[in-house]
Amino acid sequence: MILSKLALNPGSRQARSDLGDAYKLHKTILRAFPTPLPDDERVLFRVETQKERLSAPTVLVQSEHPPDWEQITRRFEDYLSEAAQVKNLSQLALKNGELLRFRLRANPSRRVKTQTDGEGEKSRRVAIYRDDERAAWLLRKGKTHGFEVIEESLIIKPYQQRNFLISSGEKTHRATINVVDFEGLLRVNDKDALLSGLRSGIGPAKGLGCGLLSLARAG
Repeated sequence: MILSKLALNPGSRQARSDLGDAYKLHKTILRAFPTPLPDDERVLFRVETQKERLSAPTVLVQSEHPPDWEQITRRFEDYLSEAAQVKNLSQLALKNGELLRFRLRANPSRRVKTQTDGEGEKSRRVAIYRDDERAAWLLRKGKTHGFEVIEESLIIKPYQQRNFLISSGEKTHRATINVVDFEGLLRVNDKDALLSGLRSGIGPAKGLGCGLLSLARAG
């Protein structure tokens, strides 16, 4: 896996536009990768919360293949305030039983069945708004992806952006999704399942900046 850290230039018109629209930001990020994407590629990204008001907005991008960020800076010369930082995570080693700090921006939701028609049963995604249900959603994801959340450490914060414009062909529609930030401690129960979850992302809305799970040593 490759982790890139992009410091966007707030003076760039394109960067400001992308920061206001996660769908546009996703499209810009994909310029750094081949079209079509390789079958094994999954590009995940997250706009980091600015700790200081005047600091450059930062975007984390995780991918399987090394990106070519010059594909973006050649088109938008002032897009980055500094050169992209790129780190190879191929030597990432996880151990069963170890305790790690984590951060995850996610879209907690569930599928509900809708009325059936001649084409069979259909479903739609419904947002989860209560914090206890959001925590339960994350616990279920943990069981799937080989980790256990230490519940007393869990912090859930609403993310400020909820409205997105999504384009499909020539049509554009507005989508409102429930985005929250999870932070806390987790215990590794199945290192291989967790590594698979890191690669694939956690939960839906990955094209809107959700799903990237960040880990750090707890010590």
